[in-house]
Amino acid sequence: MKRILSILLIAFLLLVPVLSAQADNGQYVYVDEDLLTANEVRTVNDRAVEIANNRGVGVYYFYYGDVEDLTSFIMSFAKEHVVEENALVLGFSSDYRYFLQIGPIAEAALSDEVCEGPIMEAYRSVKGDPERKLLAYFNAADEALEAYFASGATVPASSEDDWSLADVPANIARTDSGKPTVVDRANLLTDSEAESLSKRLKEIGNAYKCDVVVATVPRLGFKTAEEYADDFFDYNGYGYGAVPDANGTTVDGDGILLLISTEARDFAVSTSGYGITAFTDYGIQEYLEPKFLSYLGSNDYAGGFDAYADGCAELLKMAREEFPYDCYHVYAETGTLDSVQLANANEAAERFVDENGVAIYYLCFPSNTDFGAFAERFLAERVPESNAFVLGVGKDEIKLTGKGPLAASRFSGRRLDKVQREVEPLLRSGDYYGAFEAFTARCNKLMHPLNIIAVLLAAGVGLLFGFLPLSGMKRQLVSVQRRTDADEYLVPSTFTLTQNSDVLLGTNVSRSIHVQPTSSGGGGSRPSGGGGFHGGSSTHTSSSGGTHGGHSGKF
Repeated sequence: MKRILSILLIAFLLLVPVLSAQADNGQYVYVDEDLLTANEVRTVNDRAVEIANNRGVGVYYFYYGDVEDLTSFIMSFAKEHVVEENALVLGFSSDYRYFLQIGPIAEAALSDEVCEGPIMEAYRSVKGDPERKLLAYFNAADEALEAYFASGATVPASSEDDWSLADVPANIARTDSGKPTVVDRANLLTDSEAESLSKRLKEIGNAYKCDVVVATVPRLGFKTAEEYADDFFDYNGYGYGAVPDANGTTVDGDGILLLISTEARDFAVSTSGYGITAFTDYGIQEYLEPKFLSYLGSNDYAGGFDAYADGCAELLKMAREEFPYDCYHVYAETGTLDSVQLANANEAAERFVDENGVAIYYLCFPSNTDFGAFAERFLAERVPESNAFVLGVGKDEIKLTGKGPLAASRFSGRRLDKVQREVEPLLRSGDYYGAFEAFTARCNKLMHPLNIIAVLLAAGVGLLFGFLPLSGMKRQLVSVQRRTDADEYLVPSTFTLTQNSDVLLGTNVSRSIHVQPTSSGGGGSRPSGGGGFHGGSSTHTSSSGGTHGGHSGKF
């Protein structure tokens, strides 16, 4: 028995290297089960393994018919399955295909022209035989790699992970730390446009002590636009006042960067340091992006970047001089409202908007000596709703104003006097939250006023259709006499109550949890509403360990 066990153990140990070799044999072909048999997949994959071993470049293929967003899918696929530094991935769905080149060799040897030219021509040339079709794709890729290496071409620097800015023209204006404010690797701007834009971005950055940058690239590799923008910012050492480390990386420097990738028309806004504070989620998506996205969508890149610069200057000015542009409806000076009151006030303001279709704003800055001008500017620049009521509190000043036709009709004359009489004593006593509650209650009454004519009309209708018909019916009851008790219905000595008691048969208690909102940022939390915005900036961590805010999408 021991001899048999020893033989089996030796056989197992001899088999381990074989199993390991099979495990190291990479997978390059991923297809739906009904496209190829297992043997056909093995044959095609062996050809891909041969290319990887001979050329040092991984060539991948996948086909999944039900993939809807093939671009996002292929990026995720590359992150999970591509192990080589240089690779070509061809992905197919039922109605779309996508080439992805990774690394300097693949980008140079297997360019877009090569992929869409000889490689796709070889692939299309085979009809009705999926195995031969895939072999034609791998053979064409191998031939392109062979021709590239036979030409003696030198391996170019990687366009994905090489963040060197040595190739940026000298006429491009630099940030405070000497970094170019415009990096146009996709060649979307003329020399004069890039120079003019860079000077404008430098002026904004110096004025508000926050780097403002534009970068364009032809493709993202297998990074997302957000990841690329964050890494471009960090690894290039951007960030006003930040000192790069030995590798040129800065973390959490003050700045904002707009990245454009032309391949799949991706964009990303990445913020860092004070940029996260100044450019809130709401400010980016509702104020900044609408300024430039329409230009990018029509390929007017110069116009889009100019609009981006203007928007950045406006948002930085608001943040530095007053407070960041955000979705809050209640803004309060430190010490006037505590964090819970601030959160509850914003929640109540949102609820008012949802129920009435009119916004209410409360500006509580009792130390502001020029509050009238501030309130007017706030109404013009920061109130997006077409109708709004505003209560403003400055130093020895109460400002009640409205925006829009509905507010003008409801928020005027004696109605304003009533609001002022209710809130003024509370404000003078320092009860700033009580003043907000009184203001909100009065605005509710303004939106739902008591109509005396309607009340009298309702009473008349009730009298006509209720009281008068019943009175007629009552007069017809001639044989009915009024009684104050029911003694005549009781037969004497037929009912005797000998015992009485009160018995609790059961209870039914309903309980609910009340969660008190907490503050988040300068304006308090925003629990709901606002198109999904909650105030402030959502953040994430980049590959370098920096904290970034921002937003990304398509144009």
